[in-house]
Amino acid sequence: MNSKCGRGRPELTIGPLFRRQSAPNYNSQKIRQLDVSIEMATPEESIVIPLFRREINDQDDDPYITMSQLLIDPVVELPFSFKYQPFFGVETGQGTFVPFESFLVGLYEHFRVLRSITVVLEELSNLVDFPKDAKHLCPLAAMGTELGLATMSIYSYGRTVSAEIGWRSLEHRKTGKGLFEFCCFADFRPVADGTLGKGKFNHGREMRIGHLLYQQLRKRLPKHASELFTEEGRCELLSHFEWTPLARMTSEQARHARVKFIKENDALMANPRALAQALKAAQLYAPSSTLWQIERGLSALIDEAKHTVS
Repeated sequence: MNSKCGRGRPELTIGPLFRRQSAPNYNSQKIRQLDVSIEMATPEESIVIPLFRREINDQDDDPYITMSQLLIDPVVELPFSFKYQPFFGVETGQGTFVPFESFLVGLYEHFRVLRSITVVLEELSNLVDFPKDAKHLCPLAAMGTELGLATMSIYSYGRTVSAEIGWRSLEHRKTGKGLFEFCCFADFRPVADGTLGKGKFNHGREMRIGHLLYQQLRKRLPKHASELFTEEGRCELLSHFEWTPLARMTSEQARHARVKFIKENDALMANPRALAQALKAAQLYAPSSTLWQIERGLSALIDEAKHTVS
């Protein structure tokens, strides 16, 4: 998918819009028709594409679906090419049904689209029976809820804690049903004084719908990710973080602790790999640090340890 800029892109004069329409009845246990189509037009042509859903398994009778399960008809000739992750495609005797969300990303990259992605997704949410979502919502500040954002999950790894931020359709905000789609990550590196830190936003893969949501909403997000959360929300994020000895140190304190450890274990100076393993076991490096990364910086630390007066 090649990104084109500004006025160099052709304009989509109508759409994208959704309407109910009977889809071709393909004989496949891998897909199910939705009786919903997406429609759009350029000055040269009109385009109608039926939507389908991926089946979870052959015995699946669950009417609920998620955005990542939506597919488009491979028979329709598409007006542009786009990339998608093969994992989300479905091979059938009629061809490869490709992810609808990747098509949408390609649509906004190829054309100048006058309709915002949130408006388009609101319409889709009203036509397709998306599931009631019971995910935990970490409290966000007013600016976040006004944008329709909520936390989808929280996880911690090494020196960081991250919140997965999703965008919710109006129906989801009212009833818990409807679209709740990933928008971006709020990533934090808690600091030695026990606070969360300012944090930053990171968007996900460009082939997923979250890319479009983030592009639309990023200018309205606060400068620092921590500002998106209430005080209660920031405390909850911190509750997921493991405070190792290293996390309680500043960079200067961590370096001093490593030099002290090396000096106290001087027999390991001649064996960098063993020294790296010992430093990591003492939790003086993050769990995500590789032994190779640790070894690269040992020379300066060993030299400092040799010349440090007790």
